[in-house]
Amino acid sequence: MKRLLLVLVGLFVVCTASAQLYIVNGEEYSAEQMRRIDPERVESSVQVAINDSIMALYGERAADGVIVVKLKHDTEPQFSVDSLSFREWVEREVAWGDDEPAARVVYRYVVGTDGRAQLTELIESTDNRLRQRVVRAVKRAPLWAPAEREGRAVEVEQVLIIELPKGKRLRGKHFLIRL
Repeated sequence: MKRLLLVLVGLFVVCTASAQLYIVNGEEYSAEQMRRIDPERVESSVQVAINDSIMALYGERAADGVIVVKLKHDTEPQFSVDSLSFREWVEREVAWGDDEPAARVVYRYVVGTDGRAQLTELIESTDNRLRQRVVRAVKRAPLWAPAEREGRAVEVEQVLIIELPKGKRLRGKHFLIRL
């Protein structure tokens, strides 16, 4: 309830300062369009600090501030292969045996409007071999049913955490391996 109240108050304050630039899901909105947004649909909103890159991107329209709003999607992306989650499917595809060392790979990925999963950022990798297998598995993954907002497919960012083999704990210090 507190979050809803904060969002409502935040949107009211945002909408009363009509000189600000509003970016909603990547599109510019007017103050009037902002007033029509149901606060229940707001996932997050951030007031962006004005700097040279923001001014270069939006020009004088950003002089009084920029508010970036992300709306919730109506439906989540759906992955369904043999009743497995995406994580379970990737774990099955990488074939990491019980005799392999315990390892973890964490990636940020996007499910695109076309239903393809695409790795966007390596967050953690404790074993380069597992990382390479995860990359190959995601590249050959079946298509998802993309998330939708107002009847249109939208991109959604998620995090994939793979820890294998099941039941084995990582030991010692963990380091990020980036190539």
